[in-house]
Amino acid sequence: PSQTLLTSDGNVVAVTALIVFEVSDVAALVAHTYEPDNTVEDIAQAAVHDVLCQQSWDLLRNQAHSRALHTLLRQEAQRGLKPYGVRVLRVNLVDLAPCHVIRLMQSPAERLDSVEEV
Repeated sequence: PSQTLLTSDGNVVAVTALIVFEVSDVAALVAHTYEPDNTVEDIAQAAVHDVLCQQSWDLLRNQAHSRALHTLLRQEAQRGLKPYGVRVLRVNLVDLAPCHVIRLMQSPAERLDSVEEV
């Protein structure tokens, strides 16, 4: 799924990545996770976050389709997924775009007050 990230130079970007993997040790994955698919997804998203947040927007834009960036993403995802018996074959960016984030913050009481009974 898409996520918004803050680059090292303070730019907000929206990014979606694709991970291609194989399970080399099913027992390790199933025995140590509640939902294996979600575990792989969450760790892959964390890897994308960790790599891209260390880069500037200009560098990301110039390297979005480079083998070097994909290698960094794959290595970081592999580091997180290896203990679960998952071998990462590839991580690619599907979307990478600057964006603005608008977030509505409400207290729990305000959320309850805004709900109407039907």
